[in-house]
Amino acid sequence: YKLSKWAPLARFLLRNAEKAALKLAHRTIVVSRDMAATFGHVRTLRYIPNGVGAPTRTEAGDGLAALNLEPGRYLLYAGRISPEKGPHHLLGAFAKIDTEMKLVLAGGSSHNPEFEADVARMAAADDRVVMPGYLDAAKMAELYSHAAAFVLPSEHEGLPVALLEALSYGLPCVCTSIPAAREVATADDGSSLAIFADSYAPDDLAAALRRFLDDPDAAKTIAARGPDHVARHYRWDAIAEQTERAYYEAAGLLRRIAGVGTMDEITGRILEVVGA
Repeated sequence: YKLSKWAPLARFLLRNAEKAALKLAHRTIVVSRDMAATFGHVRTLRYIPNGVGAPTRTEAGDGLAALNLEPGRYLLYAGRISPEKGPHHLLGAFAKIDTEMKLVLAGGSSHNPEFEADVARMAAADDRVVMPGYLDAAKMAELYSHAAAFVLPSEHEGLPVALLEALSYGLPCVCTSIPAAREVATADDGSSLAIFADSYAPDDLAAALRRFLDDPDAAKTIAARGPDHVARHYRWDAIAEQTERAYYEAAGLLRRIAGVGTMDEITGRILEVVGA
């Protein structure tokens, strides 16, 4: 409800739905530490981040050829064509940069035809921009495997999975300085694993992109630490274990409150709900 796309009535309804959910839930899972800080007063809160699998590195093949792309000669955006994701900010920034690199905007519809049409018009004005639309996992793996860098121009994120994926591939990353991106792309020693723009304004994004283009080797050195960072903090096996524990905690609490049902019965019901 904090996003600009919501009308006042929708914001009111979403805000009150959030309050009800936080009050009634036996366990509340949040995917970022920023969200955990926001809802720190909720005693049932559990921080369990999003995760990604091991990167699927592929050879350059038909996917790149179909888009007329060369390995290491394009910047990659991966996400819905939606206002909060900032593709329009990125296009505005890219237009200010003198480079022969291409920009790939890979993402599906956000069901906002007017905005999507505006983005398409901006992209059409620059022959360096490629908009392939939604791509399956294999084609995205090929794009991640051979991009020069990844760009996250978002205004807001919960926890950006696309950024996690880019870091897992060891890609240099250029990001807006939003809390979720800072959280994901900050090493345990506090150093940055990405180049951060001061804001999502095109001028600031362009300045951050130039920092990468002016010294790509330095950016690659920073990015080389990304795969290990992601593997240590965002592994699916650890996330699954934490999530299972949260369900068991909730099930135990339900049993104490209701006074009926065995743990096995409650666990079975939970597995039915989550589709296991």
